[in-house]
Amino acid sequence: MTKPIHQPRKGFTLIELLTVIAIIGILASILIPTIGSVLNNAKRTAAASNAAQIAKTYAAYSNGSTNGRNIQTTAQAGGTTNGATSGVATDIDDVAFILAQKADLNDASMWYIPADDNLGGASIPKSVIEGDTNSAAGTSTTFTAVVPKSWAFVIGLSTSAPSTTTPLLWTYGLSSATGKWNTPKSPWAGKGGHIAFLDGHVSWYDELDKTVSDESLVVYQGNPSPGTATQDITQTYNSETLNPAEVVNATGNSIVGPP
Repeated sequence: MTKPIHQPRKGFTLIELLTVIAIIGILASILIPTIGSVLNNAKRTAAASNAAQIAKTYAAYSNGSTNGRNIQTTAQAGGTTNGATSGVATDIDDVAFILAQKADLNDASMWYIPADDNLGGASIPKSVIEGDTNSAAGTSTTFTAVVPKSWAFVIGLSTSAPSTTTPLLWTYGLSSATGKWNTPKSPWAGKGGHIAFLDGHVSWYDELDKTVSDESLVVYQGNPSPGTATQDITQTYNSETLNPAEVVNATGNSIVGPP
């Protein structure tokens, strides 16, 4: 009697292939959002670290024995003849220059969020000042050419401003009217932003809401209802008639100065 010859199976059956594809699809649906969230959190952490470094450098500059003052506006300096080399800023580039020359914060990457689509894929410069920072008269053309910078920055803050509740810089694109970051004119596509305070701590806000304690800011003295909660960031720094603070880097930002 002839025995049947069993040929080895050469491949998978259709059912097996469909099962494997289904499993891969399920795993992908779980892992891809998780990976995306991890990467986004890493980008936010890096941005928060940069904001904290800028704030701490500003504190060192303003409290240092050599400088001993905050970055000023032209009005506070008594005119327009004083420039960045004297610690007087008129734009975000001046702020970066002052901190690079006076406080050694010459790393240009601090001023950008690489995830910002508004950069259009531009290469982020390495230095705020190229060459000898002590002899430089201004920022490098490479740095000034790459816009937008990622931060709105308050110049002319009062030296008596409370450090824990006074914002120094924040992710640009924040609307003072709504307490939300505009989209698409903000680095995180309107999904929130960082605020760095004078004491160097940085917090992430999905939006500002004066009815929620963890999402509100504090009205600064000299403004209406000082000490109360607000979602209007222009109410959080000195806007008195004498020596008002100003916000620089209004690119994509509804805030251009004191209220």
